[in-house]
Amino acid sequence: MAAQHIAIVGAGMAGITAARTLAQAGHQVMVFDKSSGAGGRMATRRSPFGGFDHGAQYFTVRDPRMALALQTVPDSLTHCRPWSANAVRVLDAMGRVVEAALPHREPHWVAKPGMNALVKAWAQPLSAQVQ
Repeated sequence: MAAQHIAIVGAGMAGITAARTLAQAGHQVMVFDKSSGAGGRMATRRSPFGGFDHGAQYFTVRDPRMALALQTVPDSLTHCRPWSANAVRVLDAMGRVVEAALPHREPHWVAKPGMNALVKAWAQPLSAQVQ
């Protein structure tokens, strides 16, 4: 098949993964996102008080292909680690702490130093094609 010109809307984990896969297959790919960088719902923001994650708290590895990607994409494991928390606590509208247990069937991971670190690392080879 001849190389195609492909546009992807969204520079989150799915968009960047699709772009990398298509580029590796020889296609010309352009990724468009409303934000200034890759990350999507795995968003990390900077403030005068430091960085904070305001998107996903963790990601899961449910598919063997995702596990393979974490193991084989260069430097992936330097940008994430298993998350061992067993509950998530949040404040409800009344200011009370509400706790929910996490599902125990799948591994939970966090990116470091912020949740967008892994997606940004995966987007690095595409930097000229991410708008």
